[in-house]
Amino acid sequence: MDDGSRLFIRGVLDLKEEIETKLECCYKGLDPDLPNVPTEKLYEILNVKVCKNQQDHEDTMFGLLYVILTDKTLASKAFHLLTLLSQDSMGLIIRELEMIIMEKMQFMKESPRIQIVWLTRELIALNVVDAERLCFALLKQTPCGDTSERNIIVIEHLLHLLLDFRSWVESQPALIGSVVYTYLSLIPDHMSASFSSLRDEEVSLCASLLHGKFCDCMLIGRDLVRLLQNVARIPQFTDIWKDLIFNPQSLYPQFNGLEELLCIHTPRRFIAGRLTSDMETKLNFLTSKVKFGLHKRYQLWFQLKYFSTPESQSLVVDIIRYLCCVVHPTNEILCSDVVPRWLLIGWLLSLCTYGVISANAKLALFFDWPFYNKETDNIMNVEPGILVMYHSLRTYPHITSTLLEFICSLQYQYCSELTLLCNKGIKSVIEDVTAKQVIPSFDSFIESSCLDENLKQQLSALLSTTDASVKGDSVNIVDDANMDVEITSIEVKENMDVIDLGDQTSIKDEGIISEISEATSTDFDDLVDGEVLMKLKSLHMPDNLKKAALSLCGESNRTTKAILLNDTLDIVSKVDITDEVFIVLIKVLSTLFKNDLLECYDKGSDSSIENPVTCILCHALSSEVVLRMIPSFQEIQSMMGTYLLQYLIDSNKSLIFYKKLCKSAGLLLHDYLYADMKICVENDPSMFFELIPKLYHEFSTDLIGSVEFLNIVVGNIDPQQLCNLICKLLKKEFYIFGSENVYKVIMASLEWDTFEQICVWQLLNGEEPSFLSVASLLPDVHKKDHPEAFTNILLYIKRAIPEQALLSMVLQLPSELHNDCVSALLNHWAFFCPGKLGDAFSCHSSLQTTLTSHPSTEYILNQLTNILQISDQMSYKILNDKIQKTLNELFAEDPTLAERFGYIRKLLKSKAVKFERKVRMYELRVHFQFLYKCSQWKTQAVMKICL
Repeated sequence: MDDGSRLFIRGVLDLKEEIETKLECCYKGLDPDLPNVPTEKLYEILNVKVCKNQQDHEDTMFGLLYVILTDKTLASKAFHLLTLLSQDSMGLIIRELEMIIMEKMQFMKESPRIQIVWLTRELIALNVVDAERLCFALLKQTPCGDTSERNIIVIEHLLHLLLDFRSWVESQPALIGSVVYTYLSLIPDHMSASFSSLRDEEVSLCASLLHGKFCDCMLIGRDLVRLLQNVARIPQFTDIWKDLIFNPQSLYPQFNGLEELLCIHTPRRFIAGRLTSDMETKLNFLTSKVKFGLHKRYQLWFQLKYFSTPESQSLVVDIIRYLCCVVHPTNEILCSDVVPRWLLIGWLLSLCTYGVISANAKLALFFDWPFYNKETDNIMNVEPGILVMYHSLRTYPHITSTLLEFICSLQYQYCSELTLLCNKGIKSVIEDVTAKQVIPSFDSFIESSCLDENLKQQLSALLSTTDASVKGDSVNIVDDANMDVEITSIEVKENMDVIDLGDQTSIKDEGIISEISEATSTDFDDLVDGEVLMKLKSLHMPDNLKKAALSLCGESNRTTKAILLNDTLDIVSKVDITDEVFIVLIKVLSTLFKNDLLECYDKGSDSSIENPVTCILCHALSSEVVLRMIPSFQEIQSMMGTYLLQYLIDSNKSLIFYKKLCKSAGLLLHDYLYADMKICVENDPSMFFELIPKLYHEFSTDLIGSVEFLNIVVGNIDPQQLCNLICKLLKKEFYIFGSENVYKVIMASLEWDTFEQICVWQLLNGEEPSFLSVASLLPDVHKKDHPEAFTNILLYIKRAIPEQALLSMVLQLPSELHNDCVSALLNHWAFFCPGKLGDAFSCHSSLQTTLTSHPSTEYILNQLTNILQISDQMSYKILNDKIQKTLNELFAEDPTLAERFGYIRKLLKSKAVKFERKVRMYELRVHFQFLYKCSQWKTQAVMKICL
């Protein structure tokens, strides 16, 4: 179906690109009979037009550019006219074409993409100034991990351009490094037989540039070594390795060897050049705009677009290098809740399912560590690596353990001759990140209970080692005896591939790479990583468990796989397994059920086989081994801990199993629960608020009074959920605050949003803690700074009966700050419970307390005067016999007070007179009532006589 566009691939709902509209408009301004008009005549017509003004010149140039991109038959003619009519040496065309390549080329149709390369070729042939800018832009549009025909065509056409204009390329020092960096990155993606011709040409170009222009290639820095190691088995590059190690001056007279190259930091432009502009835009948006907690949807979109095929995993390496070395957030972003780089890198590492890719990704993350120099390197390059380990230590200790083991091995096994340099670099990183407070202390790793003792010893040795006396097994690239260079024995340890570039010992023809290749050529290629499978086969474990696990690895049918999972977990629940077997089983299950674990927990499922999540939860209740697996599964399904809680509640099981889970993970219940609930409220708010009452009831010791947990609740609640919680609080099904925690919680909530504070007070009203606990907040909460809290404190206290303790607390508030508050409360109590207020005032101990402390007696009597002036009715209810006696004693002791507060004395005397009058009126009323009764009796007697 024709989408109406000659340049771009466009969907039915997509709008027309602005750049296409502009070019089309300019094209229509040209001669409509362009194909049939001779070039000379066209030149005369268009030359008159371009000479009129600058705008006509631009329109003509853009019109001819549109012809070149959309019509191959007229491209040569249009280009010839471009060369004749251009008034700025093609500068306008270069800029416009560069913009199209950078921003729009990925959305263009196949023919215009090829025409862009053709036009670049023609510009280079004319030796146009700045034509290399188009080459930089085109190299950027050839990402790794994409072996689609669309991408391969551009790679191939650009490669032929560079080979055809080899002398021109060699005259562009800046371009040489980018060409070598790009094609060294692409060669590993083209190792299959279908790309053999393309790969040979790529190898030829890179090898010749490395041999002939190594001085310019050195600008790439240490990443050149990282890229060369991936292609070291190709014969042309083995010769380069020999020269690098044994005869560096043959490459460049001033080159001193591998150490010099590794100490050169790779410039950002090379690393950024391996990602398309669209990728860069999305990654920059993620690391500067997306808030933590909202990042998962963006990660999923990114994953669906760029990691949809197995081959695309090689792109992870380039993205990790980009995040480490190019994306350096400002201090403002670092202090905000924007998604941190380490979180994205942790997610990218989890996408690696192949051992070699996983090892390369880790090397990309830590490649700057062994050669780090405080003076020349940027700490932002190493910050993500240390933070991803630090933040995974408690929640995902196996990730931290794997990365730390990689670092320890990297020191000795990457290049045995440079062990001292590597050790110094890694120690410099650790010293710098602790000195600059990236992490509090590296000792948190050594002292952690989550890490293996052997690993802790390695870390201690790493920090204390001052020489290269300790050497590990290494991978040798050069055999000194016969100079036959081959890649051999790479020690693989939990997905770690470490290559030694320096040891000159003998080389074997067989290695772990070939073993992995053989293993992954079996039926397990797309299911389980080869090295994990080999480990599973070699481990000592019960036969029935090994048989079940291997059967699981070889099964692709979803239903059968679910049944085998159930059988495997049944066996795990009944046998004892070692830690090594446990780790391998985790890797197998995590790989096989990576997609299945993303399913939600099905509350209505009666059979555990229906859902792998339910199956794992079911077995976790009967086996502590399966329960210990849950933290590992949380890397894939972050809701796993929450699903366990929901499953326990649905099954009417004790939540003690969740406490066991926290204990096995080495975390406090509160911390683990907080992390799980934070994930839950982001993914399933309804489940979160359904769990809240049960959690507060079952884990009351840990949750009642928890500021962090309450903040999650009020930060995500809606009015209906608030109403539900308050109803349950009124029924005393659970408690959130506790009277002893009210002060702590309310003081912590003062900085929260207004809506969150209102929700806190609504919940507090539902729970109804003691009035004294709320009144204790008054001295520290001021209406000017915290009006929300101050208002709610007054509204809460006004409902109380003014007893002695509460009145004493209110009267002792500083008058200069809280005079309005005290008056408001006293006046309210005077209206609604004057008798109780009088009783509280009349208590001698209360007055005695206030007489000997702040505030003064005068302040108290002033407040009493104010409330007595409300109305006669209220004043006489307040001035009962008890308070009259207390005040008379007080005035007798201090006559000056009697003079100053004459109003109160007058009220006391007035009350006495009115009391006597009231007594007389009462007596009269009783007398008249008696007389009235008597008259009624007499009337009745007379009537009876008459009748």
